[in-house]
Amino acid sequence: MGGTVRQRTGDGEKGAPMDLRQLREYLVFAEELNYSLAAKRLFVSRPALAAHLAELEDELNCQLIDKHGGHATLTGAGKQFVDTARRLVSDWEAVIETYRHLSDNLITVKVAASNLPWIEAHLFAARRALQRSHPEKQLSIVIENGPLSTIEALADDENRIVIAGYKQESSVCPLPSPSADGFVVSRERILLFVTDRSPLFARETICTADLAGATLMVPPDIYPGYQRDSMAERFATRGASVSIATQGFADHFEYFSHDFGQTVGIVPTTLLPRFGIDQRPDLRVFSLVDMDIASDFYALFNRSFIATENGRLLFEEMRRATEALAGM
Repeated sequence: MGGTVRQRTGDGEKGAPMDLRQLREYLVFAEELNYSLAAKRLFVSRPALAAHLAELEDELNCQLIDKHGGHATLTGAGKQFVDTARRLVSDWEAVIETYRHLSDNLITVKVAASNLPWIEAHLFAARRALQRSHPEKQLSIVIENGPLSTIEALADDENRIVIAGYKQESSVCPLPSPSADGFVVSRERILLFVTDRSPLFARETICTADLAGATLMVPPDIYPGYQRDSMAERFATRGASVSIATQGFADHFEYFSHDFGQTVGIVPTTLLPRFGIDQRPDLRVFSLVDMDIASDFYALFNRSFIATENGRLLFEEMRRATEALAGM
């Protein structure tokens, strides 16, 4: 019962709803069987106590108290209700105790749904670790749909954790950041692909210079990262002037369904089996013989979150879980 119970009798709704106070007053009265003594223990007036107990009887539509020869007694129902009232009071006090400390022990972390499996795997590993090391703590993971898997969402406090990929050899160091702190959770190799309409399709090996003049088409969610990490310049230093482009693909399925024609696509190795890229006879998936493309993926935490006790605890547990997963 949430402190009050909606009152209803055979004549419809009336009076004040039953509450925890009435139950406690009834239990004291059941011990004293005297209005004056019970009222004194409860620090209420005798008329107020009598009114409260009458309201309780009205709520239950049942007589709990009777008088014989000027002495108050409990009816059969009244005696039975003593156990019920004790149980209700005990249960509600347990609820109060639980939720009074819940704000200190409930860790709610909001993350964005993505095509990258590592954040979920590491979060669930961190939750198992928390249950072992801090059984009083509860980790609630809220998966948000929408464009929240960005550093901007983290900086705007719309998110607690994001996974951000940074290309190896990038001149941009993601840490430290004014809004985020984090650690590497995974490194993934990035492959390229062309269609059977590209002259590169039949090549036995492909080097960076072979891409000169090509357009590298990337999904929109990682396009800013390719710009940030100066990928076009990295190709240029290896003898290929390429352009980096994107279109308004709604998701990865739409991206891989695109008619690439003469353009070059990219595919993280994680997504190869998921979208059957390596099984399509119209595509040639390859790596460059003279240039490895790989991304280091960071779990970036909102700094205001890890400034809290629970946020720091989750940060440390997830980092330990990451190290444990890496050693498997």
